[in-house]
Amino acid sequence: MTRQLRRHVLGALTVAACVSSHASADVAIEWEPIQYDPAIVVDGAAAPADLLVPLPCGGAMAFMRVDTEARADDPLDDQRFRMGAPDISRAPYQYTRKAYIRGAFEDKEKNNTYYYMARYELSRDQHAVIDAWATGAPCPESDPKNGVLPKTAITWHDAQLAAQRLSVYARQEFAEGMPRKEGVLGHFRLPTETEWEFAVRGGTAVPDPAAFNSKTFEMDGRTERYVWFSGRRSAGNDIKPIGVLRPNPLGLHDMYGNAEEMVLGLYSLNRGGRDHGQLGGFVTRGGSYRNKSAEISSATRAEYPFYFVDAAEPFQSESVGFRLVLSASVLTSDKVIFAIEDAWEQTLNPEDEDDPNAILTRMIEQETVVDMVAKLESVQSALVSALQASQEATELALRRAVFAGATSLRAISLTADRIERAQIAKDKYLENLEAAKERLAAAEKAGQAESVLNVNRSLIDKLQANLATNDERLAEYAGERAIDETNFVTSVVAVYESSTEESLRKATELLLAEMQKTDQLQMVGPIRQFSDTVSAYRMKPDMTKAEILATQPE
Repeated sequence: MTRQLRRHVLGALTVAACVSSHASADVAIEWEPIQYDPAIVVDGAAAPADLLVPLPCGGAMAFMRVDTEARADDPLDDQRFRMGAPDISRAPYQYTRKAYIRGAFEDKEKNNTYYYMARYELSRDQHAVIDAWATGAPCPESDPKNGVLPKTAITWHDAQLAAQRLSVYARQEFAEGMPRKEGVLGHFRLPTETEWEFAVRGGTAVPDPAAFNSKTFEMDGRTERYVWFSGRRSAGNDIKPIGVLRPNPLGLHDMYGNAEEMVLGLYSLNRGGRDHGQLGGFVTRGGSYRNKSAEISSATRAEYPFYFVDAAEPFQSESVGFRLVLSASVLTSDKVIFAIEDAWEQTLNPEDEDDPNAILTRMIEQETVVDMVAKLESVQSALVSALQASQEATELALRRAVFAGATSLRAISLTADRIERAQIAKDKYLENLEAAKERLAAAEKAGQAESVLNVNRSLIDKLQANLATNDERLAEYAGERAIDETNFVTSVVAVYESSTEESLRKATELLLAEMQKTDQLQMVGPIRQFSDTVSAYRMKPDMTKAEILATQPE
């Protein structure tokens, strides 16, 4: 993001924050709890709402905090979960797909993020006082019978307008009590489909993936204790007051049934586990009192047109209502923007970017199509087996290279012994030859018989032949030693390049154990000496051949 664009964004944020500069310090709530948080009246054991937002005319709205696992210290971290259901019969409309969520507000102590969702569907009384304040009308009389029913028969655009009006009211009259992100006030709006489904499933309050991904959240007892649906044992054909039935694991009421709930995004189909490219009308979630019990689930969604067919009037329905969320902007300060850019740069160079197993693991975690997950897991299983076989082959090759180097080292030692013995034999031959020549010269001087002279001459010839043979052996041994030394040095360099100190240590230990087990004790010393030579070469990889050979004991 350019500095000019940053100044533009932050300038807009500053203007927005100034709207609340004349906020009052205290706004009284005059309504009875049954009007804004009926759960604490209906169920004496129910916990109060996490946040109460004052409304005009002494009213209030209850909100519950929805935590996510997205880390607060990483602005690009978000939580992945599976939306939809693996129901092939409904696949084009609500099949499984991957989704990601992050709350707008940060909890530094828990290092997570969260957002607020209204505990109940917006009631008729709540909508009435918001509308009256915005239009300058007098506070309306509360309707004891119908005022606690969900506000329905309202267009999607008017639901957006209600959220806007409440945001302006809260900023003017309740700014000090409003949640903030980096000092910037939050705002009200319709929930996204992702926020709605994450919340209805129970969010982080349901850590078990099987329970989280089930058709509905776990219910202790009959469905009608939690859901208003069609039929005599539930809603019949009438909408019911908010907050009468039991809540979901987050303390949210009427997420299933009663009024269908409008959300922020536009409708699209599902194509193979992803959103289809065409967008349509607005979306409702959760079903209503007009749906059968079997039709209602966490994945239930429907499309409605923005306008009645072939009419000039915006669409509305007696079964469609909404609830609000409290959220905030993303780019709230220079500090946040810089943190986002830093985090983005880090994602460009992941530590495991070259690890195919890690890549497959991430793909499996992000995939929501069940069949594709099974295929990826099969590929990963084959990959792991191949990697394991490759690792075992690499370790075996290293042990063989160490053994080969140790064999060359032992061969050098054995050849040195043979050279030493041959040199001793040569010295003896030379000594005996010199003595034989002296005896022959003495015999010739003394005029001894030719037969005696021939014996000395024959001995000299034999000694000279033995000496020549011994010299050939010495040359052969020297050649063998040169080859062994070359093989040894080559093995040192090869093992150094194909191992780490830890893998060499492991290979050496395994080889020594094998030598002990197979009674090849003559190889124990050479294996240790070879391993020590590689370690020395690792410390000084520019050693010459002569320097490498010089590391061996005499």
